[in-house]
Amino acid sequence: MKFQSVLIMTGIVAWAWVAGAAPDGSAANAVQVPEKPLGELIQDLSDQKFRTREEASRKIWAIGESALAALQDAAVGNDPEQAYRARELIRKIELHLTPDTDPEVMALVERYAKANSNEKLGLFVQMHRKRAWRQILKLYASETDPGLQARLQQALTRPRAGVEGIGGVAIIAAREALQKGDADSAREFLEMAPADAAGLLALADFHRSQGSLDAELKRAKSLKGAKAVAWQLALHRAAGNLEAARDAATAAGETKISAAMSMLLGDPVPWLRGNQASQGGMAIHRPYTELAIKRWQGTELGPEDLEPLKRSVISKNRDERPNGINSLFLLGETALAEDAYQETSPLEAFSFFESLERIPEALTALGLDPEKPDYVAWVEKRVKNLAMDGENEEEQEMSMDITELVLLASFLERRGKNEECADAFQKPLAALSEKDAGSFTDFLATLFGGSPLEQGASEAAPELARSVAIAWAGESAERWDEVVTAAFGGQDETMTTWNWLATLNPKASRGERLDGMLALSGMGRDPNRLREKWLVLAREAIESAPAEQRTPLLLKLDYLLRRSPDVATSLKVWDQLPEPVRDEIPWPLHLLDLTAAGRWEEAATIYLSLIDRMAKAGQDAQPWLHASAAACLRQAGHAEDAAVQDALVDKLALGNNAREIGIGYADGHDFERATEWWARAVRQSDPNSNYFMLELYYYVQTLLEQGDWKAVAAISEVRAQMAAAVDFPTQGSPTEGAVSRLRLRLQSDLGRALANLKSDRAGSLALLANAHRLFPGDGSLADDFFPALRRMGLIKEHDEWFKISWDRMLAVLTQFPDSDNTRNTAAWLASRASRNLNQAEKFAEMALAAKPDQGSYLDTMAEIHFAKGNRGKAVEWSAKAVNFTPGGPEGPLLRRQYERFRTGSLPR
Repeated sequence: MKFQSVLIMTGIVAWAWVAGAAPDGSAANAVQVPEKPLGELIQDLSDQKFRTREEASRKIWAIGESALAALQDAAVGNDPEQAYRARELIRKIELHLTPDTDPEVMALVERYAKANSNEKLGLFVQMHRKRAWRQILKLYASETDPGLQARLQQALTRPRAGVEGIGGVAIIAAREALQKGDADSAREFLEMAPADAAGLLALADFHRSQGSLDAELKRAKSLKGAKAVAWQLALHRAAGNLEAARDAATAAGETKISAAMSMLLGDPVPWLRGNQASQGGMAIHRPYTELAIKRWQGTELGPEDLEPLKRSVISKNRDERPNGINSLFLLGETALAEDAYQETSPLEAFSFFESLERIPEALTALGLDPEKPDYVAWVEKRVKNLAMDGENEEEQEMSMDITELVLLASFLERRGKNEECADAFQKPLAALSEKDAGSFTDFLATLFGGSPLEQGASEAAPELARSVAIAWAGESAERWDEVVTAAFGGQDETMTTWNWLATLNPKASRGERLDGMLALSGMGRDPNRLREKWLVLAREAIESAPAEQRTPLLLKLDYLLRRSPDVATSLKVWDQLPEPVRDEIPWPLHLLDLTAAGRWEEAATIYLSLIDRMAKAGQDAQPWLHASAAACLRQAGHAEDAAVQDALVDKLALGNNAREIGIGYADGHDFERATEWWARAVRQSDPNSNYFMLELYYYVQTLLEQGDWKAVAAISEVRAQMAAAVDFPTQGSPTEGAVSRLRLRLQSDLGRALANLKSDRAGSLALLANAHRLFPGDGSLADDFFPALRRMGLIKEHDEWFKISWDRMLAVLTQFPDSDNTRNTAAWLASRASRNLNQAEKFAEMALAAKPDQGSYLDTMAEIHFAKGNRGKAVEWSAKAVNFTPGGPEGPLLRRQYERFRTGSLPR
């Protein structure tokens, strides 16, 4: 039914009639072509004989939509019986109820006509389960009560299932029609969706994918009124015309969309001025926006400008202080922010300063003398507070002593100060174990880092925890059980793995088995490559076992590998498992391994089988699955088959799921197409959506690679404002707080400086100098700053600023020569700056000697070889990084790195 027909439905009360079957019950008889002309059948609707009237109704019903015009004339005629039956038939035909419609759907529609508001909500959900898309859309359009329409929308909004109200129903229905090659029905469904921004965008994207966008744009320009402007806006967004979309959004009164388009064009001010809340609904800290705009427009902030923020950080209102600190960091006003941060949140300030390699300030934040830190007295004082004395239990639960102790232990261990760490902690912890064993084992679990075998390897101070645990457990089997539980969690698999190690090496002591489990779970350093040694024992045990006994052993090994990934070994396990047992391993995990290993043919087969299974089960189409399949097929050398899947992605998207589609392509290492879809996501997304900031994050990474500095600056400025909401954490890692805020400021200022370099060189260089000042000893400069400077020809400034950062890193390494993470940071800095590469390689080798399977360290070595111009070595090291970090937060970044090393231009 075309768009004009949809309007006919408005105001019609829904009704349905279950048709009687033909005498023999066959569908063919029920829909047989009428012998009489339509005009005569219309007259028969008022025949004196009931049977004739019924027969005429059935035959007209079978004719369908082509009978509507004659029925509408009869419906307003003078014959009551004829008019009544004509109205009944119009309603059924408009609702797309046919003699072949599922009787259950018929019954639901009939009940809907008589239902009250609350009952209609439940009936809508039942119709959704029956996939009665056309009936849902028609009945929704027939409702004249906006309140009831809103409730019906809510009843069908199930984000987890990918359903977003009535518009989502139209998209699902359209996708089903497109998969059957029925574009006309798909368009009809989309035209029945609510004519809001999302509904119009879906229809506009349909025109784009069908090749009719230009013609529709031409037609839309001839239309007048508010609806015409809204339709033009949707068409421009689908076409990717940002300027036209901005102007149309302004004309349509869509200020948020207009501001979003302005931002993508490089001007964040309309967004900043019009936005007062984060995506989560939290208010933006009031003084921030005007200061950010003033700064963006090139005015240096003076003391009088910052006065409101100064008042915030000393406010008696405890909620106001972190808001002021947050805003200062986001504006790059670190001197004021750091003083207040250290006073308000000393533990977070410690993590902040340490991450920036500013060790004296970090130790000061913990109350230690940076020149002569007395770790022993500091630790002893706090460990004494851990013992429970009954009367002080509530106060103990609220104490920060545990957090402070773990922070310091982790700091000393990561910095290679193991002797100092042992001297400070072992004696007071031994005393605690004798006084209060429960508090001791609880603290031991925290030192180990929680339950890495359950939640993935995490670090606190596992080497300290190991030495303390071994000393405490001695030869007590009971205590050893407590140690294992503290280190790896209390699930059944923990003890199964512990006991299995005893069979793999009966001569190993309990301490050696503990070392083996720590290495296998990726906790702490592994300079002796214990992980590989124990994996060799596991593989040998499996190979020597009788065939019928191998499966349980393979599953044990698979369990370990899921906690500390090793793609090559995981796939060897998979290849040996019997077919039915493989179903116990979730398919996303297996796909992660296959794509990391480059087994594209197998990955493509799995994606295609998933698509086929979902279609046979009547499940909704998922465009991102087709994107993943296309990427894998292309990698496997099946370009034509990949193109078929690409075409399906393009047709099925309908203005939705662009972010997920981009991720699907990225999973198959097709980052070029991923970038295109992420660009589409930000221009088509609802700017009020909770996902909008995430989509901007994906997009801005691609803009940095492309060197679109103007857009980088504007988007980062908007992201900074959103971070100025009142959700600044007063606890947590620095990546959740101050450092992440400074990185947004760095990104925005870097983009703005490079965008204005030709028109305002002096101002741009001043901005860049300040950006460098924020991160003189942090890897953040390596990621984008130094490569961007070289790209823009700022070699003199590049080398001056690199020397400052490099000298600072060397000074830190002089203080902490055994800090493998600092070595890696220095090597990463040099590799991205393409300077001091031989020394960087030595640092990377030393870091990898401590942690040979650390993905980020392996990636640094790959970057060094790439900077040296050795593509083969870069790809080899990068493949190792992906092998040991196929997923998680770092996984996508390492995969993108791998493709850059494989196909990208060598650095200059």
